[in-house]
Parts: sequence; C-alpha cells; structure tokens
Amino acid sequence: MREKHLGHAVSLATILLSTREQFARALRDAAMASIKARSRGAGFDQPIISRYFLESHVDDALYLIGRDGVDALESNVRFAVDEMIREALENVRLRRTDN
Repeated sequence: MREKHLGHAVSLATILLSTREQFARALRDAAMASIKARSRGAGFDQPIISRYFLESHVDDALYLIGRDGVDALESNVRFAVDEMIREALENVRLRRTDN
C-alpha cells in the first residue's frame, strides 16, 4: 500500500513540475508581450528574462497564489507579471547606463 501512495505522489509531482514550467512560460510570455506593446517604434533594447529571474518570480507567484487562494488569483498573477516587467526594464536601463 505504501508503494502505491508513493507512486501516486511521484506521478503528481511530475504533473506539478510540468504545470509549473507551463506557468513560467505563460508569465514570461505575458511580460514580454506587454513590454513589446509599450515599446513599439521606440528604438527599444529587447529585455532579457533569465532563467534565474523567471524562477524567482514563479516561486513568488506560486507562494502568493497558495497563500491567498482563488479569490486573489488574477491580481497575484498580474502582480507577478508587473514585477517581471519592472525588473526587466530596469535591467535594460542599467545595461544602457553601463554602455
């Protein structure tokens, strides 16, 4: 019986990891789409969203979603995307001042 439960837990963990990866891509894509929409024709440097940067925001978003539940789901996802946008644009600004 123990092995059955362990197998079930491993199966669910695999699904969760796959779903987490899809969630990360969706957050990244939403942030990049918003940045591109804001910067059309502005001679804008393309921001880079590194894997580390993305992972930290996914973890934060998942924590907020777990803490606040369904009632605040949309606002927490928007907050995560807005934070990614803010940090990505800040990185572009810093790259420009370094050059």
